[in-house]
Amino acid sequence: MTHNRKTASVLATILAAMAIVASWIVFTFLPISPERLTLTSVCFVVGFVCSFVLYLVVTRLPDKHWVRLTTSSLFVLCASIPIISAVVPRITYSRFGFTVYGATPVPFLDITINRQGFLWFRPKTHQITREELESLISPGVDIVVVGIGWDSIAQLTDEARLLGNAIDLRVLPTPVAYALYNKLKSEGRSVVLLAHSTC
Repeated sequence: MTHNRKTASVLATILAAMAIVASWIVFTFLPISPERLTLTSVCFVVGFVCSFVLYLVVTRLPDKHWVRLTTSSLFVLCASIPIISAVVPRITYSRFGFTVYGATPVPFLDITINRQGFLWFRPKTHQITREELESLISPGVDIVVVGIGWDSIAQLTDEARLLGNAIDLRVLPTPVAYALYNKLKSEGRSVVLLAHSTC
């Protein structure tokens, strides 16, 4: 069990460190809202609980080299998903109801991506409000790309459309919005995205 304890300690420590970083990211980059402190706390607590559970599970596995190697490989694979998504901040795959951002699969949910490239989620509604668009706009943002669904069912409120007077606002069907977002990011433009992933 000595080798398993060492492996478990290393993996649990890495996961706890990831929880701290994730909590900091949520607190720093989530637009100011009543949920920000709650989400930061949940991220922190869940991360530490998961690291404790991971430690308990790994220490109870058979003390064999192949078990440690398999466990470590699976951990690295899962932990690399948010890292790859940060390194490759683009929509890598999409179809109706399913989006992959970097290496992060997002089934069904609508998404937002802020200027720093951080993925977040929006309520599953067909009304896109001025407030949710404004929460994405920070100093330096050039373009706001809005995907209104695969069949263009989602709509901007009248107040949200007025933002087009102050900033470059592109309202497109979601597949076209994803393609434009990727193109603008590859050109080095400061762009944010809000996309309805279904109808």
